[in-house]
Amino acid sequence: MPPTPPRPAALTLFLDFDGTLTHADTLAALASIPYALRSGTRSPASRTPPLPPSQPPTGPPNPPSHSQEPPPFSHFSTTYFSALTAHTAAYHPPAAQRTTPALELAFLASQRGVEDASVRRVEAAGLFQGVRRGDVLSAAERMVRAGEVRVRKGWVEMVRGVGVGEGDRSGEEEGEVEGNKRGAEVYILSVNWSRAWIAAVLDADLRLYLSPSPATTVRDLGVHVVANELRGLDAPAGSCGRLDRWFGAAGGGLWTSADKGRVVREVLGGRRGGWSVYVGDSVGDLEGLLECDVGVCVRDGEMGRGQRELRDGLERVGVRCEWVGGWRGERGEGRRVWWAGGWGEVVESGVLEGGKGRGACGLRVGI
Repeated sequence: MPPTPPRPAALTLFLDFDGTLTHADTLAALASIPYALRSGTRSPASRTPPLPPSQPPTGPPNPPSHSQEPPPFSHFSTTYFSALTAHTAAYHPPAAQRTTPALELAFLASQRGVEDASVRRVEAAGLFQGVRRGDVLSAAERMVRAGEVRVRKGWVEMVRGVGVGEGDRSGEEEGEVEGNKRGAEVYILSVNWSRAWIAAVLDADLRLYLSPSPATTVRDLGVHVVANELRGLDAPAGSCGRLDRWFGAAGGGLWTSADKGRVVREVLGGRRGGWSVYVGDSVGDLEGLLECDVGVCVRDGEMGRGQRELRDGLERVGVRCEWVGGWRGERGEGRRVWWAGGWGEVVESGVLEGGKGRGACGLRVGI
């Protein structure tokens, strides 16, 4: 379960990963790792000498031992979208009649069975069997350097601006970050299949674009990564090919908008006072966006499919979505969210300071 902040936080900031911290979904990039290991090939970026990884691979890649080669990843994605389309068509009420947030959130929660079946298909095929942590770290390094995985600029300055990572972190346990001087807590909250992948992508971005500094990893910054994980990445033979279950064997994995909302409530449940902000880009973020004091939707100049679906869904259920530059200290209260074109607009709006003033973090962050 996610660590509970040890004391009331001035700010609790939740950031989605795929499409929010990155420019696009990265699941296919993650899934390309076992195929590259099986074929003995790498992306073109492998011909470029890599930057030193934060945790070097332990030994040569370990080929999976699954007796039958898995089908191409397109098989899994096509099967998933077909199942989701069928579920959506059979669900009642249909989209046109889901005109309140509660009705839409119930529909999104109902997708758990589709997500569960998709994960089980991947597990049964042994797709990630034999993948080790070093494979994930090396692949993330190559893909970020090659531009195959792109991280939105300005996230590090924003995180540092709210004070994360400034406090005394001596004696902390693995995965538990002590509250910092300004009391801010930042959670990367994702339905992605690997916490190691998320951290490795962001760590590679840190090394590529920032001058050498004491904080060269997400962990150094004091950021919590809340997501699923491939089991056994550190085992000598690599992963068993199964994902962990964030909520336990009975509760299942972190797969839906409802699951994200559950984590948000659990984290904020121990908080008294303070201010919460959620930043996301798709309908999978809807519950988190409505649960926090302020929800911010990431929108590009030319919106992607997920961004358009979120925009249309908000309009249909009667939730206003206004430019964050016009924010004046209001709480969304489940009826209003805001949109931003980049981290610079988020910082300048003042939402991270709970209305203490525009740009109160003292930063100007590039879009």
